[in-house]
Amino acid sequence: MPAYRDRCVSLDLGKKNMGMFVGNMRHRSIDRWRKIDLMSSEYAGKNPNAVLPRIEKFVEKMPRARVVLIEKQFHRNRIACNLQKQLKRCLRRCPGVTVKVIDPSAVRKWFNLTKGKRAKKLSAVDVAADILTEGSRLTYTSPQATADVAAFLACKKRDDYADSLLQWLYALETGLITAPPPSSETVSSKCNVITIDD
Repeated sequence: MPAYRDRCVSLDLGKKNMGMFVGNMRHRSIDRWRKIDLMSSEYAGKNPNAVLPRIEKFVEKMPRARVVLIEKQFHRNRIACNLQKQLKRCLRRCPGVTVKVIDPSAVRKWFNLTKGKRAKKLSAVDVAADILTEGSRLTYTSPQATADVAAFLACKKRDDYADSLLQWLYALETGLITAPPPSSETVSSKCNVITIDD
């Protein structure tokens, strides 16, 4: 079975600070974990101010996965809502991908994160660091994953990293995502978009 069938990408949306956690659902391990700046030259198109071509380029470069988790955006944040809408539109063109939109309040409750915007960010970073230290809920052994964890620990703004990890772990521990059975070889030609509400 192709390795990507066990893989799930979790995205904490943002134009300049998008957390991307790529995990193996079968082994509960880190494949990649990085912060993405969609506005960097890496994702620039012919029109440097257009966001959609940047999202399209990001989706092209994104590690192949069976499931993509997107943090649900609310209407009070128009920029983030537009980003979510365009990202879902691009992912619909990816065959065999299931997109799940996750309510961040459900993640906050699952990990008992502190309420309040700033307090919640600090709490998420602390919980993510504890999970990495503990090692029973999530593992990382590859040189790339080890380097990604070191980058998280050295980064000043770590909440985007943390949110993408916690969203992935929440979906795995609540059964919203599961590794397919070893005999499951069929790849759907459609993309499913599912919104998960608390």
